[in-house]
Amino acid sequence: MERTAGFDVVILGGGTAGCVLAARLSEDPSVSVGLIEAGPDYGSWDEGRWPEDILDARSLPPSHGWGFEDSNASRARIIGGCSSHNACFVVWGHPMDYDAWSDPTDREWTFETLEPHLRRAERMLRTRIHGQDELGPWDKALLKAADELGYPAPENLNDLSFLEAAAPYPVNAAKEVRWNTAFAYLDAGRGRKNLQILDRTLVDRLVIEDGKASSIRLIRYEQSTELFAKTVILAAGAYGSPAILLRSGVGPEDDLRRVGISPVLPMPGVGRRLKDHCGSWLEFEPTDRLRNETTEHAKEGRVWQSASVLKARSGVNDVGYWDIQLYPWTDALPEAPGAPPSFQFYLAVKLQKVASMGSVRLASANPADLPIVEHGFLAESEDRQRLVEGMKLGRRIAQAGAMRRVAVEVDPGMDVSSNEGLDRFVGSHLAGHFHPVGTCRMGPQNDLMAVTDSRGKLHGVENVYVADASIFPDLPRANTNLTVVAVAERIADSLLDIGPASDPGPNDEGTP
Repeated sequence: MERTAGFDVVILGGGTAGCVLAARLSEDPSVSVGLIEAGPDYGSWDEGRWPEDILDARSLPPSHGWGFEDSNASRARIIGGCSSHNACFVVWGHPMDYDAWSDPTDREWTFETLEPHLRRAERMLRTRIHGQDELGPWDKALLKAADELGYPAPENLNDLSFLEAAAPYPVNAAKEVRWNTAFAYLDAGRGRKNLQILDRTLVDRLVIEDGKASSIRLIRYEQSTELFAKTVILAAGAYGSPAILLRSGVGPEDDLRRVGISPVLPMPGVGRRLKDHCGSWLEFEPTDRLRNETTEHAKEGRVWQSASVLKARSGVNDVGYWDIQLYPWTDALPEAPGAPPSFQFYLAVKLQKVASMGSVRLASANPADLPIVEHGFLAESEDRQRLVEGMKLGRRIAQAGAMRRVAVEVDPGMDVSSNEGLDRFVGSHLAGHFHPVGTCRMGPQNDLMAVTDSRGKLHGVENVYVADASIFPDLPRANTNLTVVAVAERIADSLLDIGPASDPGPNDEGTP
């Protein structure tokens, strides 16, 4: 095995959080930082080498996925991670979501402590609100229908003084370019001598000895490599970070032994308590008017798959704030030669308050094998009830004049109207929304299911941290990308006092 010299800090995962951490920590020229990413790095924005589908913020990219068999577990394998791959919705959770993190983190994480980082993250991501010229006919129909039913329409969807709201989305997009964290953060640090990016490099595991990660096993260009670091930060996301820990022998003992891994540090919470938003949808047949107006809008190159949302209460919620998102979705179908463009129209219904939990487990000890993700969607009856109520709410919106004039529901169809019928429909028409959290959650060391402390430090290991969505104690009622950036910012702040690395030993041959 090749052995290389190390860094003061190595960040495992060059995704949303990893780019933030690498940029922030390398601001100190005395700290050497290595950023490890399994996918490709296409360089800075101004080099012009990024694939078009990754840049285009108007639709979800089909490339650079990890290839999970379960489409609900889609993750991005590219520098910038899911910030390079997402729908660009920059949405805040409600303050009570972040205040709910207070108890498990000894009051260190609250809305008050996180708010400055959320605001900085918004600025760094070049957040803007969709202009009226970007709202397609289907988006405009939703906003008009919501207005007809009395929902408020704030100028900014993230105005948290509203219990419910219908408005265009704030987006991390420079015109129509998806402004990911590689552009927003990492590009500023690319010229620094103390920052190195190792792309197309797969993390195998940490070697943990005497309560410390002594090295990191990597696979780079099909060769096994051992890397040294004073401090290791896992930023591989809610699937990748627990998988690395599990391969390192940190996790539930039975799960480890099942795949032939000897437990190094028994920790039952690793890979557990997975939460994600999920939802269903109503599908519509457009009138000629909607079809023609969308076709004209498409000629201008301005069709976004979704540009607006209604945050609403389902009636199941026990507090007065939104627990459902309803958003119009316009899918462009593949064009036949010489035929005009055609579209499918949906009203997505997404749970924002989630009780059900799942897990992440290893399929094998081989880092090339993707972990097994079991979301447990709708396992809790209150989630099923909330989603059925959300579908009924979506139908009421669709029956308002503005939407009824341009489209007719075809699936599940108005003949499916009972709670039982809608329950069966959502059970068979269910989609995750790619916001997994909680698989290495923060909490006190006496909580058996907690994995890290309130600074993201791994319990029982002195030099390993986790700094991504996996440490969230619970799921905010919002798309998670903005919160991930804010969390990475805050943990970077707490780590900026890291000192220089000690000499890793005589067997090393220089940094890669």
